[in-house]
Amino acid sequence: MTHLTEGQLQALASRLATSIEVHAPGWTDQPEHDPGVSLVQALAFLAEELASHGKQIPKRSRAAIERAIGALSTLLRPQHTSAGHLTRVRYFAGQLLSAQDFQVEQDYVRAKHRLHNRWLLGAGVVSGLAVTVEAVSSDSGLVVSVEPGVAIAPDGEELVVPDALICALSAPCSSGFVTLRYVERAVPPDLAIGTTESEASRIEESVALEFEKELPNDGVAIARVTCDATGWHLDTDFQPAGTRTTTWPR
Repeated sequence: MTHLTEGQLQALASRLATSIEVHAPGWTDQPEHDPGVSLVQALAFLAEELASHGKQIPKRSRAAIERAIGALSTLLRPQHTSAGHLTRVRYFAGQLLSAQDFQVEQDYVRAKHRLHNRWLLGAGVVSGLAVTVEAVSSDSGLVVSVEPGVAIAPDGEELVVPDALICALSAPCSSGFVTLRYVERAVPPDLAIGTTESEASRIEESVALEFEKELPNDGVAIARVTCDATGWHLDTDFQPAGTRTTTWPR
């Protein structure tokens, strides 16, 4: 029966302590009386006992021990994650939170929501957003009316038109698409505590209604219009892209 020497036990305990520092960087208290140090020493002792009594352990028990060792080895290996992973705030008692921490938390929730929209719903019109050409003469320009509705942009942002709107669009060519894009702006400016500078305390989310010659990559086309000698017309053959929940006709 072979026992590990004192030096080998210390080396094993040192390796375990190093692994714990990698996977638990918050653990900085390492005196002899620390529970973490005691746990490392206990694990080293158990490992030595298993090594010295290996031949006395039944085959069935050895298989279970090997599985446990394999699981522990997996935990000790560096974990590789995919690029672009999401990060959220880890809260703990006594933590000092800044505006950046709250922004990280908000960005995490919004990113998860966009992923939900993209992969479960897809991009396109969810409901409403029917378009009507208002201008009769080509000289009067392109004026459209859009009904209230909701769409999902290719990046997962929600495009919401809460009220019916009439909008004149700049149309430099004779045909193109009426599109929606997500926009946001900071409102209104408030005085920051302890400073003389103003800071916007709210972000307003809305959509921009635009005319584009080609189908957009970052927006949603809700109609196609053409212009001839008699004026602007709605292309009734164009069917806007819909999400997986869309039921046509709108």
